[in-house]
Amino acid sequence: MTLNDVVVDRGPSSYLSNMDLYLDGRLITSVQGDDVFLVLCSCDRVDAATTGASMIHPNVPAIIVTPICPHSFSFQPIGVPAGVEVIIMLSLDARNTAWVSFDGRKRPAL
Repeated sequence: MTLNDVVVDRGPSSYLSNMDLYLDGRLITSVQGDDVFLVLCSCDRVDAATTGASMIHPNVPAIIVTPICPHSFSFQPIGVPAGVEVIIMLSLDARNTAWVSFDGRKRPAL
């Protein structure tokens, strides 16, 4: 179970990650960059702010989705309601795999 954050990153690859972001089964955007950072509770929102995300009041149940070093500025950090299903998948045109970390632990390849 994840309590604070999830990071999807490019791992040791020199290529940027190509990932698709879905919210409740709907494609929202494709992300090309180093990482995608998801903050799941109020205790890590300061970390999200250091990556460029907006501050959200701790009493607001939300997930903050932040691209790290995006290739394009078209995808800015967003806050979504805590009940939304967030899916991050490798794009079909991805050149490499991605890795996922839950609270900084267990970093398997996708």
